[in-house]
Amino acid sequence: MEILNPEWQHRDDRRIIKQLFTSNFEQVNFYQCPKNKVLGNHYHKDTSEYFLILRGKFELEYGTVGRPKQKALFKMFDMFVLRPYEVHTIRCLDHYGRFLTFLTKKFDQANQDIFKESL
Repeated sequence: MEILNPEWQHRDDRRIIKQLFTSNFEQVNFYQCPKNKVLGNHYHKDTSEYFLILRGKFELEYGTVGRPKQKALFKMFDMFVLRPYEVHTIRCLDHYGRFLTFLTKKFDQANQDIFKESL
């Protein structure tokens, strides 16, 4: 898991603009989840998954397949990316937390890139 910072930003009297991250995305998802709900508990073999927290607080448990896991807390406007073979589970700590995910490979129901940790 890599914590991301804006790649670039500019401020003038008209606006503040931040370039958040650059990649070749094939899919963007919006999530809203109630407090204490758990999502994920899987990894991808081919897909990098970028996260942007929009509202609330989340606990991420993550790690490389077959190794001990770590935990991190994220809040509004935090960004991070999970690379292939990084197991990830995210728990919503606030009522109706919201986040976006940006995937480098679109979800294909017939050929899912979602795996449980059982290598």
